[in-house]
Amino acid sequence: MPTTAAPLEDPTLPAGARPDEFFTADHIRRLTALMAKRRQALDEGGELPEGELRELHALINQETLATIPRARKLCAEGKL
Repeated sequence: MPTTAAPLEDPTLPAGARPDEFFTADHIRRLTALMAKRRQALDEGGELPEGELRELHALINQETLATIPRARKLCAEGKL
């Protein structure tokens, strides 16, 4: 019986990140970068520039909203 190998993880993404059609690898990379940049800014007593903060919030919102069609798809496939 042939075995199927697990998909290789993308080393440019955080461990366990699973991009899909609702939130892509590029989205994940950008979200991760902005979160790290904000963490550093807060540690130094500052904040992200307004444009980057808006972008961070938009990505968080996009990922949150992506859970709905992702869950519908998994249900339709019998995986949820």
